[in-house]
Amino acid sequence: MMHWLIKGARVVCPTQQIDAQMDLLAQNGQITALGHNLPADGARVVDADGLLLTPGFVDLHTHLGDPNREDRETLESGAAAAAKGGFTTVLMMPDTEPPLDNAPTVAQAVARGRQADVHVLVAAALTKGLAGNDMTEFHALKAAGAAVFIQPDGTVGNSGLLRRSLQYGRGVVPFIAEQPRDSSLIDDGLMHEGDNSTYLGIKGIPALAEVVTVSRDLLLAEETGSPIHLSLISSAAAVKMIADAKARGVPVTCDVSPQHLVYTDAALENYDVNYKLMPPLRTVADREALRQGVLDGTIDCIVTNHTPLTPEEKDVEFSLAPYGALGLETAFALLYTHWLHDEPEHLATVIAALSSRPARLLLQPAITGDLLPGNPADFVLIDLQRSKTVTAGELASMSKNSTELNATLQGWPAATFVAGKPVYASGELAWLAG
Repeated sequence: MMHWLIKGARVVCPTQQIDAQMDLLAQNGQITALGHNLPADGARVVDADGLLLTPGFVDLHTHLGDPNREDRETLESGAAAAAKGGFTTVLMMPDTEPPLDNAPTVAQAVARGRQADVHVLVAAALTKGLAGNDMTEFHALKAAGAAVFIQPDGTVGNSGLLRRSLQYGRGVVPFIAEQPRDSSLIDDGLMHEGDNSTYLGIKGIPALAEVVTVSRDLLLAEETGSPIHLSLISSAAAVKMIADAKARGVPVTCDVSPQHLVYTDAALENYDVNYKLMPPLRTVADREALRQGVLDGTIDCIVTNHTPLTPEEKDVEFSLAPYGALGLETAFALLYTHWLHDEPEHLATVIAALSSRPARLLLQPAITGDLLPGNPADFVLIDLQRSKTVTAGELASMSKNSTELNATLQGWPAATFVAGKPVYASGELAWLAG
């Protein structure tokens, strides 16, 4: 295995509170040293002066088409998109065809994931067929390799079922997860309910659809004492409720997407279907509350909610288009361009929300989200000065439904290493992946 000495990068490792120009030595797939003026010891040297070096990013919410919807995304193209975006680990959602709701399908997904260039962990379905009616066989799914159980595109509407799921899941997996939304309050809404939905003549989705379910989930987690993870929080009211719950010891964690930290419902003024997301983009006040939630730790992680959809599915009338957009390749550049460039003091916190915080939740020994010597050499080099325009042709994903199409973003990964192996490299570092 090739040994690497990364010299002179600006190293940011939130777990060690490091932000300094340093060297990193990787040998036999592990980080063996982090310091100044390290000797090469036979390693291949990478001049990283002017580049940022961080732990590899960990995504807790990646949708892949594989199996049986390879027209949306294959495992290989999804892994390539992840590596290109600096993600060394992704948690694959169970909404495949068929869903990952039984031991054989989970075991097959785990086996296939081991063949990918990045770490692919598998989330199993919380309910059979993801229908929200019956629990899956938790112990069998865990034995097959499931990392967590999740209801990825909605809520378990039956409160008794969710309560039992929390009780049975405790001690089996690190957490039970769902995306909080009350479908009866969503009805046939298409975007955030507010001034912009009224102006555009589009039926809205009230923040209440999220808040009602968050309230119930927090009560159930508090009563059972079982960890719950709330995926894709979008409203200021939900952030406040979660903060209050954490303050009184409720075992709750949550995440947010980059799009919700950058865009608002004003992005839909041209009826662009790529901005039709679930949960919907909300107001400036919601966006600012979400950002503050990331900074103060109320929101634990930033996730991509990478949702590949074919042109035939997405390029239709706004009311008919499915929800979702790509996220793996552009997540960091989007956050850097529209947030961190102007507020660089928050860089380490955002990196933690992309790496060490999600890694900590997974409780996987090989997924650490830090640069501590002895840990796997999963890291990313980022060129904060590099700008480029996102085009469909250069996206690694099979699908092209990106909110960033034709946008110019700054701060792009230049190379991504997984277990000491370069799985992506561009520009002056393209030779790494050769």
